[in-house]
Amino acid sequence: MRLIPEPFRTIKIVSLTVLAVAALAAVCLAQEASPSPAAHSSAEQITAERNALAGALEEARRALQAAAPENSDGLRRQMAQLQQLDLLYAQELDLLKQQQELAAARDQMHDALRQMNSAGINEPRPYSILLLDGAQDELESIEDQVEAIEATVRAAEEALQQARDLAAERERQRRAAREAFETNHDPVSSAPLETALQLAQLDSRVAQEQARVRELELANEKVGRDAQQARVAVLRAKVELIARDACLKKDELDKQLAEIDKDDTELRRSLSASKRELETADRRFMAAQQRAERQENAPAVAAEVEARRRAREALQLEVSGFGQRLQKLVEQRQLWQRRYQVSEEAPTRAQLSQWEQESQQALQQLTREERIQRTRLAQLRQSAKALGDSIVEQAQTEPEVAKWLIEQQESLQEQSATYEALLTGLETVRHLHDKLLRQIARRNASINWRERVGLVWDRLRAGWSFEITAIEDRPITVGKIVVGFILLAGGFIVARRLSRWLGRRLFPRLGLDVHAAAALQSISFYVLLSLLTLFALNVINVPLTIFTFVGGALAIGVGFGSQNIVNNFISGLILLAERPIKVGDLIEVDGTKGTVERIGPRSTRILGEGNIDILVPNSHFLERNVINWTLKNDLLRTHVEVGVAYGTAVDRVTQLLRQSVAGHEHILDHPAPEVVFANFGDNALQFEVHFWIHVRTPMQKRLLESDVRYRIERLFAENGISIAFPQRDVHLDTTTPLSVRVVKE
Repeated sequence: MRLIPEPFRTIKIVSLTVLAVAALAAVCLAQEASPSPAAHSSAEQITAERNALAGALEEARRALQAAAPENSDGLRRQMAQLQQLDLLYAQELDLLKQQQELAAARDQMHDALRQMNSAGINEPRPYSILLLDGAQDELESIEDQVEAIEATVRAAEEALQQARDLAAERERQRRAAREAFETNHDPVSSAPLETALQLAQLDSRVAQEQARVRELELANEKVGRDAQQARVAVLRAKVELIARDACLKKDELDKQLAEIDKDDTELRRSLSASKRELETADRRFMAAQQRAERQENAPAVAAEVEARRRAREALQLEVSGFGQRLQKLVEQRQLWQRRYQVSEEAPTRAQLSQWEQESQQALQQLTREERIQRTRLAQLRQSAKALGDSIVEQAQTEPEVAKWLIEQQESLQEQSATYEALLTGLETVRHLHDKLLRQIARRNASINWRERVGLVWDRLRAGWSFEITAIEDRPITVGKIVVGFILLAGGFIVARRLSRWLGRRLFPRLGLDVHAAAALQSISFYVLLSLLTLFALNVINVPLTIFTFVGGALAIGVGFGSQNIVNNFISGLILLAERPIKVGDLIEVDGTKGTVERIGPRSTRILGEGNIDILVPNSHFLERNVINWTLKNDLLRTHVEVGVAYGTAVDRVTQLLRQSVAGHEHILDHPAPEVVFANFGDNALQFEVHFWIHVRTPMQKRLLESDVRYRIERLFAENGISIAFPQRDVHLDTTTPLSVRVVKE
């Protein structure tokens, strides 16, 4: 080994370090002068920058090998940054290559779409419906992939934004480091600041290249999405083209049915074997239970009993699963036959509608079954995982128990396999139902306008005949309910108009007055409405026993919350029958005066003063005191009060009061008016003049009383009689001198 003198070794290390720093500075300057990440337009530019980086890497490696340990931290960091840059360049080259491949695949799909639109597909006509099924399945798979790619694109956009933010932050740090280095005038701290600047430049460059990688990844995801979308367009065009002339041939149907028969035979053979195994499992389980009864505290025996039980449950599930799969095979056979009929035998519109409805209901049922089975499968897998942990714990201490735990785990795995097979069968049946529905939809879309109208009519008839419920084995359909509502609405209109005709035309001709006619009109409306309601229910064939439940519910409602409504309704019927008040009567109830306008089923409408409608519950007229001013007739006696001063001739006052009501056109002469000297008041002699009038409203009564007061005031003025007003006499006690005092303010 050749020894190098110490001074020469030191000189060599310093020189290598200077060369490495110079190389790094050159790379950094070249990178600062190089275009931004977005400006990398070709693989050649990235390759050139990577080659330039290789020299700096080699020089940095030599400098790091020759540097002293205490001076190698900065070089190690620079070395790591340069290596990361090299990896980023390599990743960019791979992404560019991948982008070219994806673009080529996209262009190829566009060319295939143009060729298919112009020349069609290279298959003999009529196309096989199996070919259509394959294209449809592939289309659904690619559409699912496009949805997944959309989510990936959104994630790539978020990653790109984060990378750009990081690059901007690293660039701010680089500018700060450069400013610190350029403004420094201390030779001692110049070298550390220069190293910090170089590291900041490398950090900024790495962040920029990472952003460039994220840009390329996003671009590749978008190109891949475009390629998949182009593939979707090709498959859609292919599906549309095949669907125009696709059919299920007889030999293809026979082939599918033969495969179903083959599966049926294999399942029945497996079912028989599983039943024999189940009998054996039952005997083993019973024997294990007997041993457990003799050895109560043996852990291994208890584990064996549990293992035998799980094995029996697994076989029971297997037998049940084979039965369910056999049923699904029957459904598959029926679906293939229906597909053949839709394709070749031209079923009726009613059959197509029925098959469509049955398939939709079957899909809903399949969804529920699949949800249940997936839940059970997840529970089994969780139990198997827990058993695996127990096996590891028992393997060291209780090997015999661990052996039975392993058998329990195997039984759980067998049950999981059974559920997976059931899920596979459900998925197969689901696909067949979906294909039958698409086939029916294509068949309906290709019919002429007459058949289309007939199809719409069939669907309307099906909806019209849809059964909502049943009463006494009689269906209640949508059509019956609609007809019932129409008849009820028509019956209401007929009852309203017929009752009005009776009240306005027939009853007056029979000699009934207006009030009796109004009451009978209301009663006849309710009777007619009830009869027409019963007629409507009989027409739509709804049994009247349905009202047994309604009657019970009504009775409960009366007892708990509807007693006021029923009370008012019955009160209204009593008012109409007994007639304590009638339409047109002037009444007063609870201080409210007005004319009765209408007696309804719940309330009575009264027209009060000021043309105000007042609604009073019917029960108020039976439970409270009601003043009916016109119960028998509209003849009413009223009076006007007046007071005259003491000392006035009372005979003259009586004469003038009689004169004030005499000869009035609305005041009756028979019965004759009466004047009453009512009382000796505090300030006046009080008189009352009583007279009879015909009145129908409160305002008529008030107007007549006002007119009489006008006459009284005029006659008293002409005859010098003063109408008294309140007076007070003040008496002072003068038996002693009055005391007078002056008080200051």
